[in-house]
Amino acid sequence: MTKEQLLHGAKLANVLEYLVDNWGWDFMYAEVDIKCFVFDPSINSSLKFLRNKKFEWARGEVDDLYVHCKREEAAARAAGDWGKFYYINGQWLPVHE
Repeated sequence: MTKEQLLHGAKLANVLEYLVDNWGWDFMYAEVDIKCFVFDPSINSSLKFLRNKKFEWARGEVDDLYVHCKREEAAARAAGDWGKFYYINGQWLPVHE
């Protein structure tokens, strides 16, 4: 799927919820260096920042991250690896079952 197809109809709030639920704030901050992802992160503070026209560059990076993560998820699901790793302290670690 193209970037436009993956983003079509996706609201910013849903994009952030997906990223937080599946990848976490640590990963998001490592990929997009904005303070609202590291200092007392929340969906509301991120929405406020990312909707500001002065920071359109950040919104673009978050959109790019979402597209990348959706593609990674699809590949991991196809390989049977989805949900077997988590990101913490700058590392991907296996989930212990």
